[in-house]
Amino acid sequence: HFLSRLMSSDGETPLQPDHTKLSRLAKQPVTYCTGCSPYRMMACPMSLFVFGLISLTYVPYVILTPRHSFGEIVELVIFHIILGFLIVSYIQCALIDPGTVPQAWHEAVEEDENLQSNFKRCRKCNLFKPPRSHYDSVTQRLVLNFDHFCPWVINSVGFHNRKFFVLFLFYTLIACAWYLCAVIIRGTYSTHAVAGGGLKGILTLMSVMLDGVLGLALTCFLGFHVKLVVKNETTIEEGVEEYDLGWRANVEQVFGRNPLLWLVPIYGDGPAGDGVNWPTNPLLTLSSAQTTTISQEARLLSENPADPL
Repeated sequence: HFLSRLMSSDGETPLQPDHTKLSRLAKQPVTYCTGCSPYRMMACPMSLFVFGLISLTYVPYVILTPRHSFGEIVELVIFHIILGFLIVSYIQCALIDPGTVPQAWHEAVEEDENLQSNFKRCRKCNLFKPPRSHYDSVTQRLVLNFDHFCPWVINSVGFHNRKFFVLFLFYTLIACAWYLCAVIIRGTYSTHAVAGGGLKGILTLMSVMLDGVLGLALTCFLGFHVKLVVKNETTIEEGVEEYDLGWRANVEQVFGRNPLLWLVPIYGDGPAGDGVNWPTNPLLTLSSAQTTTISQEARLLSENPADPL
């Protein structure tokens, strides 16, 4: 309670500069056109490479392996659901614009010297940038909540499509694990397929090796990105705790406020916020004088606890 009194004692909350004037300029709808994304996907061989890797598992596991029992059919249905979520997550991440700083926001800051003092200029594009926006040298523009440019999805990973990048990693790992478990459980299938030679044997051996290596790599990579999401960081901001609001609020700023949609590769209402204005942790943004005051009040309360009513 002493923290609440301190922060409201003068009628103002010392969290961050007042962005009220810019709030109406910050919100922008999600768009599926980032430099003609569909054309970019078809023109870049990386997307074909990704679907080629998927086919390397799909052909021996689905097409070349007959199934007759009810359990085998259910197994195949579940695999196709996982695969569908994987493909949709990939397409969403590749096609959705990660978000850039609205032109109206730039103009409003340029025209107001008071606002300019609250923001830094990008050294690459010479434009004012809001918190957590960074310049992407590949797409040559400021990207909201920029994490990195991913050659696998041929797109920047930022505010609007970061959820789908994480889901793409997640469902790829699940698909690899599902296939490897199926091969291990069906010992007869895997042994005979490889030993029998032919196309099926070659593809089975290649897919098992690929999925095994990919699964190990994705376990580490996905764990790293989940940690960043939970702590409200990016690969650029790793170790910066300023925006850590607690795991639930942090996750909502990537996956949205509806937990039922967190693992579903649809946009829904999108991530919480607008990508331009970012709330900060008050305990990490207080001045040294305020921090000292809090420490003194905490010490006094511990030494002189209030009498119970």
